[in-house]
Amino acid sequence: MREIKGINDLLTINGFANAFNVGAIALVLVMSLIVARSYALPFFKAWVSGYAMVLLYVGLPLFFSLDEPRAPIAFLEAFLILVQAGFFFQVGFLLQGRKIEAPLLICLTAAYLLSIALLLAGISPKTVAVIPFLFSVASSFFLGYLFIFKLKFFQGLTSSFWMGLPFLLVFSSSLVYPFMPLDRHWIGFSFATVMHLLLGTGMIVFILEESKKTVERLSEEKLCLEKEKVLLQGKQIEALEEADRLKDEFLGAISHELRSPLTVITGYSEILFEISKEPDQIEHLEKVQQATLRLRRMVDDLFDFVKLENRALKFEKDLEDLCEIVAESAESYELQARKMGLTLEMHLPAEEIFTYVDAVKISQVITNLLDNAFKFSPKGGRVSLFLRETQGEARFEISDEGIGIPSGEQDKIFSRFYQVRGGYQRQHEGAGLGLTIAEAIVTAHGGSIGVKSEEGQGSRFWFTLPAPKDEAANPLPCESY
Repeated sequence: MREIKGINDLLTINGFANAFNVGAIALVLVMSLIVARSYALPFFKAWVSGYAMVLLYVGLPLFFSLDEPRAPIAFLEAFLILVQAGFFFQVGFLLQGRKIEAPLLICLTAAYLLSIALLLAGISPKTVAVIPFLFSVASSFFLGYLFIFKLKFFQGLTSSFWMGLPFLLVFSSSLVYPFMPLDRHWIGFSFATVMHLLLGTGMIVFILEESKKTVERLSEEKLCLEKEKVLLQGKQIEALEEADRLKDEFLGAISHELRSPLTVITGYSEILFEISKEPDQIEHLEKVQQATLRLRRMVDDLFDFVKLENRALKFEKDLEDLCEIVAESAESYELQARKMGLTLEMHLPAEEIFTYVDAVKISQVITNLLDNAFKFSPKGGRVSLFLRETQGEARFEISDEGIGIPSGEQDKIFSRFYQVRGGYQRQHEGAGLGLTIAEAIVTAHGGSIGVKSEEGQGSRFWFTLPAPKDEAANPLPCESY
């Protein structure tokens, strides 16, 4: 029958010594748990579980007698010792990157069944305890061997002192308890207290050291990845720069080579137009001239784009009348407007608006905007040009009654080679560079450009330019962009 020990038993020397031993184990367990919250390692769950088993079976003698035959508490003691041995074996396997082997688990189970059989047969619990303690000692020798000879977690004598030797001594000494006189158990308890404190301290230091190594390893891996990433990015940048250079060379070469045959085609078509008398021939020649003009503008756009990419586009700025530039640009589209059935309107101020610009480049911007307005306007539509001066700047606007631009694409249309998506995308010629070049020209003049549009309701493009009142605001006459 189980007997609960009284306070007098706890006040003996053995009771005090075992209480300190249990306290040391509990302290190590608590400290390990605290450290593990920030520095958990894969094997640590098994380590804490094993030490918890040690705390339980070492604390049993404080409250229960283990000497009576067939005492239920003796069955629990054997179970706790064997479970502790299993957890410590698992720690050893995990430290080596392995899983605990099945034959070992079978041996532990067989040892417990044998202990139960012997206890039921009336064998003394102290004698039966030798069986589970043998497995406990085996697990301690296994871990001690790893700590001292295999893993070498620490340098020099520190390895064996803090980890290996305390582990071997504290658990191998448990074999002596069944044969030691009861009044001498306090010696073993005191010895175990010191060993558990040394072992717990060593494990905490080990956890910190291993965590530091893990952090250092991860830092090194991160540094290596960053270096590889930088190297890869460098190679990608070089490849992109080379591809960009080849692209510029190709565009520059093709635009240059196309200009000569286009000039010849334009010249001969003009000669044929002058000498032709037949209406059909004149109509065909007009189509040739229009197609040649569109192709010439696309080639010019490519040529200017290459210069923009290389920051080689030159600007010859002088004091010019913007009203005159707009009027001359619009006049060149009057014939085309009549042929397309469009109405072209100009709304210019009565007074001149002078500013320092490159007249050819600003005319190119207006031409690009007129091309877009004509291109996307239906027959019978109206294209209107506006110019006014407000708050020290000149503002030009061109509106049409065309298809409009979806709101989600209005901020993209100034990107190079971009064309509005949808059913109209391939119905209208163009390389998608006109607005890109227009934006670059306006920006180089210190102005801004934009669009307001509603799908199905037409578009209104605009740009602004500074309109200085005196020559002090005159920029350099020749600039590059």
